[in-house]
Amino acid sequence: YEGFLVPAVTKTDTLTNYEIGIKSDLAQGRLRLNATLYHSEIEELQMSRFDPANVAFLVFIENVGDAEVTGLDADFSWLATDNLTISGALAWVDNELTRVNPQLEGVVVPVGSRLPFTPEFSGNLRARWDFDIDSLQALGYVRGGVTYTGSSRALSTCNAYFIEDVTAQVFGTGSNLKIVEEGGFCGVPLTGDDLASVTDPSFVAVDENGDTRFKAARYEQEAYALWHAAVGFNKDNWGMELYVNNLTDERAQVNINAADYTPSVFTNRPREIGLRVSYDY
Repeated sequence: YEGFLVPAVTKTDTLTNYEIGIKSDLAQGRLRLNATLYHSEIEELQMSRFDPANVAFLVFIENVGDAEVTGLDADFSWLATDNLTISGALAWVDNELTRVNPQLEGVVVPVGSRLPFTPEFSGNLRARWDFDIDSLQALGYVRGGVTYTGSSRALSTCNAYFIEDVTAQVFGTGSNLKIVEEGGFCGVPLTGDDLASVTDPSFVAVDENGDTRFKAARYEQEAYALWHAAVGFNKDNWGMELYVNNLTDERAQVNINAADYTPSVFTNRPREIGLRVSYDY
């Protein structure tokens, strides 16, 4: 990027937050509901970046620009019957970049793009059934639940297609990760051997100046749901529980890291079956 300089000083980012909420006990205390609606304005949002193409093999911090976030957090707990308890929580987040530092145009995603690593919706739902085990003079229970995490974008830089192209040239194949185009273009015009070596013509397009450039795009961390279940009992100070975490053996994309131009995916733990014994003293 011609004329690009690593900033000698990174400005302090500031957050102004407005929120209104409710905490309540309803239905003679059988239902508890909490909710918060908020709006946040961020100025001089900071970002760490790895840029071996233009600078060096180091990570530095710079100010991306400004952003706005509007969201809702809520949770509830409901004693549906004397034996059945249902609880859950949700988070809805609408956010976008509202200004981009001029030096970073063509480096980070354009104005209007979502902030990274923030699902638009996530939530969980849980249920527990308690019952008496007369033969053991113990209290038994069965519980289960699901946790859902919506899709989100990885990183703030717009160079997913460039990274895919590098990966294909080095390893002979792409990452096969999902990529979402953000609108606009990324990087400098491609000419000569640089243009001829692009491994997939769909990575590039012609901009308003007639130059061929990589299209602005990011990796997307796909939505996933994790199910859990358990059965157990408590007697006096003792407890025993048989549990299954990640019932469907889902391989979730918890985090996609492509900051070092080598896409890698961090996943959750595979299906886990265990027996837990406890003693309170």
